[in-house]
Amino acid sequence: MLKRPVAFVSCPRVTFVNVLATSSAAPNGGVILVAEDDDDTREMIRHALESYGFAVVEAKNGHDSLRIMFAEETPDVRLIVADLDMPGMSGLELVRVLACYSRLSHIPIVIVSGTSPGAWPRVQVAGWLEKPFKLEALLGVVGQNISTKRLLA
Repeated sequence: MLKRPVAFVSCPRVTFVNVLATSSAAPNGGVILVAEDDDDTREMIRHALESYGFAVVEAKNGHDSLRIMFAEETPDVRLIVADLDMPGMSGLELVRVLACYSRLSHIPIVIVSGTSPGAWPRVQVAGWLEKPFKLEALLGVVGQNISTKRLLA
């Protein structure tokens, strides 16, 4: 079995300001960040989560996700749903960068990907769903892993 080489990941200081993201109101406190480059898939995930009362912030890739997480007015992100294969910054790179920051490393991450977990280097995630997935499976893994406490100070 071939193993992919694990690249060294430095943990740069990231600062972004004045970022606007589409977001619904957070009725239960906190939001879910959905990082997905495919508009239709992102819309489907957002709609499913909102229909169950979750507030959602959307990003098209890892870079947009970091802009949201490091914005001057950071939303209270309680869980991240991220695709792995995104342009610019992949979901894998996003997971590794977030792991470098103690205040962000505790946010549960659910991966949605067209590949199985065995095809990627080991990453610490709360759940993994292979595309295409059933919305019930997404809602189940989100419900099991979403934090009920504010994670970002």
